[in-house]
Amino acid sequence: MELQEIQKIIFDYVRDTFEIGDDPDYTMDVNLFDYGFVDSVGATDIILFVEERFGVEITQKDIVKYPMNSVEEIAAVIAEKLG
Repeated sequence: MELQEIQKIIFDYVRDTFEIGDDPDYTMDVNLFDYGFVDSVGATDIILFVEERFGVEITQKDIVKYPMNSVEEIAAVIAEKLG
């Protein structure tokens, strides 16, 4: 699966799940937490979605090791795990 496809899946999931709509500040590289699009509970939802949708495991070590604050960053971690 290509990185752009992973990004689109996550982008659409976050937009729809957190009712972001057409907010112009919502982009692939925006910090989801700094802009208030997602909180810590939402981060858990995203991790559960990613694990189920892509069949990867996001460990506590991953959360500490990799920045996962934007759609781009989350997608990059998934792409790396998928090899």
